[in-house]
Amino acid sequence: MPRKKGTSRTTRRREQKVAPHGRAYVHSTFNNTIITLTDTSGNVISWGSSGTAGFKGSRKSTAYAAQLAAGGAAQRAMSRGLREVEVYVKGPGNGGDWTIWHIDSSGALRNTYVKPSISGGYFYSGLQNGDFVVNDSDTGDIFLFDSIYGE
Repeated sequence: MPRKKGTSRTTRRREQKVAPHGRAYVHSTFNNTIITLTDTSGNVISWGSSGTAGFKGSRKSTAYAAQLAAGGAAQRAMSRGLREVEVYVKGPGNGGDWTIWHIDSSGALRNTYVKPSISGGYFYSGLQNGDFVVNDSDTGDIFLFDSIYGE
């Protein structure tokens, strides 16, 4: 019997199951917080941001919005089988700390490792007149010397 005109077939989407171990990348800026949950090879399982949690404008930059975004992303990842994450935080915003706290205290995902990433996210206006940089070859440390204060 032919189908009626205007009707469509519905196919069920298979739910993807992932490994129980993964990573949580938190990118926290002054305006928004973005949480990406991946497996160990970097494939995205779920993601969330303060904007997708329903916040607009200046409320996106709050710690509460970051918590709700992390909770939503964690619930979606848990439904696919993720149970344990390593957390990598990047950026100067205050949403990063609260995101870690929420993931850890909710009991949904277990934190195994927290690595703050300092690369990027902080404002740096460059060297000013009279400043110079010294690289210590023994330890690999970099020192910024200011001409006014001496160090």
